[in-house]
Amino acid sequence: RKHDPIPNHQQGAHMKRAASARRWTPVRHLGLVFFPVLVFTMGTAATGRAAQVPVCGTISTNTVWTAANVYVVNNCAVTVGSGVTLTVQPGTVVKFAGTRDVLVVQGTLLAQGTVGAPIAITSLRDDSHGGDTNADGSSAGQAGAWSGVHFAAGSHGRLAHVFVGFGGSGAYDYDGRYGAAELESSSSDVTLDHVTLRSSGNSGLYCDNASVAVTYAQVNDNAGYGLY
Repeated sequence: RKHDPIPNHQQGAHMKRAASARRWTPVRHLGLVFFPVLVFTMGTAATGRAAQVPVCGTISTNTVWTAANVYVVNNCAVTVGSGVTLTVQPGTVVKFAGTRDVLVVQGTLLAQGTVGAPIAITSLRDDSHGGDTNADGSSAGQAGAWSGVHFAAGSHGRLAHVFVGFGGSGAYDYDGRYGAAELESSSSDVTLDHVTLRSSGNSGLYCDNASVAVTYAQVNDNAGYGLY
């Protein structure tokens, strides 16, 4: 049955439920616990903590991103092609430079960090993850700095111990869409476990004709709804 979307003032509550929605109609169900990205361009450049690896275009073969690098998406889309798996290892940092930058998953995204080595998918200006990657001096992330992660219909995703922050720009992104959240799913084969969705310029999670299983998430400081 249909319910209201989850507003920001309830995002820190301790409860068990599942995030589900239909286009333009927010829906949620009990069963979710939440608590208060080829034509593939790659290069390396030195940063304070790890090698900087620019990424852009379509990933057309199974690929692994490691914690030895900071992966930077700069004014483009990164697309995980259908039938292809992108594995993001624990401790890896992925940063997005512009408001139209987006990670599109048509295949499979496996981003499974650990308590001691979480994964960060965040803004280039977020120095709290991966250090001062763009060497512009100390800076903090700002809400809406990049578009988001979008799971297309038929895609697959497993995210665990992942920080997703400062996305949700709502801009017309490089995939040709207006994003509704910093993490969007049109697939029901996506799970989020111990994932943080923080400081989106829009909603935290948006499900489009799909159900996403979410457990032990932190959803806070988003301009729109936490889960929609």
